[in-house]
Amino acid sequence: HLPPAAPVLCNVVDSQSHRPPVNRLRWDLTAEQIESMTVELLDRTKQVYDRVGSQEQGEVSYENTLKALADVEVEYTGTQ
Repeated sequence: HLPPAAPVLCNVVDSQSHRPPVNRLRWDLTAEQIESMTVELLDRTKQVYDRVGSQEQGEVSYENTLKALADVEVEYTGTQ
């Protein structure tokens, strides 16, 4: 059984808050857990990129494009 995924620290909207940085490094994971978590993260990231890239020009907005990409970047940079 895998440990629960770490929550995303913040998103673009609340990144202006002045919270101290949180160390999210984990030293207790097995190679299998790291591989599984990596696959899940890659899948979620690919879904966001695919969703953004498949939009019609008239559907594009800040929320479903820039914010979506920035939020997924926060997620994957926070899990390294």
